[in-house]
Amino acid sequence: MRWILDFPQAMRSICENGVDSAPEERFDRLTRMARRMFGVPISLVSIVDSDRQWFKSRQGLDATETARAVSFCGHAILGDGVFTVEDATADERFRDNPLVAGDPNDRFGHAEGDRALVAFSNIMRDVFRDSDVYARTGGDELVVLLTDTDETGAKESMQRFRDALSEYNRRESRGYGLEYSAGYVTRSADDERGVEALIEAADDMMYARKKRKTRGDDQSS
Repeated sequence: MRWILDFPQAMRSICENGVDSAPEERFDRLTRMARRMFGVPISLVSIVDSDRQWFKSRQGLDATETARAVSFCGHAILGDGVFTVEDATADERFRDNPLVAGDPNDRFGHAEGDRALVAFSNIMRDVFRDSDVYARTGGDELVVLLTDTDETGAKESMQRFRDALSEYNRRESRGYGLEYSAGYVTRSADDERGVEALIEAADDMMYARKKRKTRGDDQSS
């Protein structure tokens, strides 16, 4: 569906109010939800102006913008139907997109992605206790339930996991490193929050820490 009817006016509004504005939690919640619901590694809220595509919110991606000429959304907004690209590397409109030709891309292949996920899961299995429960909740998101553990124990477990992951990256040297960000939340016996609320609270902490890390205020994962 095309929502932009007055293109010049839309461009003026975008330039005045949208592009390069500060991150907002109301948009970040949507991209986190989309990534979890659809099981994808990356989700974005994109704003397209006259010559570039800028990401108002982004999950699973470090880049903040691309040129409009090679962007997916720059083409998607010109049509009325569902916009699907089967193979961006073979599509002349997008093969020069830095997110296709560079990082992230699919140059390591699906098999390598599966290998990375298995390796990450194996490290979790080795680090956490038999009484702990971990599961994949969608895309590249995982959750761990640490039983009979206080906040100090949770922090110690996270440190052991960081150390084990660093050792794996050093040992394997596969041309990329496994990385992650994490948040945690504790629950007392009289805490009435359900699993979804606890995961959301841990999510909020994780993304707050990521923002501090980006500013250089937080050196933890």
